[in-house]
Amino acid sequence: LWQALLPGLQCSDVLIKHLHDARDYIDWFEKLQTGARLERWLVYLLLLSGGVAAEELGNWPERLALSKRERDMLLSFAACREHLAAGLAQPIDNQHIYELLEGQAPECQVAVAVLQGEAVRQQMADYWQHLVNIRVEINGHDLLGIGLKPGPEVGEILRRLHMARLNGQVANKEQELALARQLLLTPEEGR
Repeated sequence: LWQALLPGLQCSDVLIKHLHDARDYIDWFEKLQTGARLERWLVYLLLLSGGVAAEELGNWPERLALSKRERDMLLSFAACREHLAAGLAQPIDNQHIYELLEGQAPECQVAVAVLQGEAVRQQMADYWQHLVNIRVEINGHDLLGIGLKPGPEVGEILRRLHMARLNGQVANKEQELALARQLLLTPEEGR
C-alpha cells in the first residue's frame, strides 16, 4: 500500500527509529516556545522522504494533495537537509548559526535535528531561544545621520551590525554607532 501511495518509500530500521525519535524532537521544539507554528505531520513526511529519489518524490505532492508551501518544502528538503547538516555539523559562531537557520521552515529544522542529533539540536535551541531575538538598536535614519548616503549600503551596514551583535562584538547603541562609523571609514573591509 505504501509503495502505491508513496513511490520510492523504503522502510528500514533507521527510518523507524527516526520516526519514533521525531515525537521527542517535536515536543522539544514546542517546549522552546518559539512562537513558530509547527505542523507535526510535515516533520514525519520529511523524514519519510529521506531516502526517496527525486523523480519518485516528484509524484508525492499530487498524491498527497499538498499545498504549494508543503510541496516546495518536501521537494527542497534534501538540499535543505544537506545544507543544514554540513553547516551545523561542527561548532560555529552565532552569526553562522543565524545565517543557516534564518528563513528555514521549523519543520525542516526539526527533521534535520532528528537526523543529525544532539549537537545540531543545541545549535537550534540557541537560535530559537536567543539569536532570533537579537536586534540592532540603530536604524537607517541613524546611519544617514552620521553621513551615510541613501542606498544599498545602508542595508549592508545594518546587516553587518546585526552580525556583529549576534557574535557579541557590540552590545549597545553606542557601540553600534561606533562600529558603523568605522565601517564608513573602511567600506571595503569585511565585505
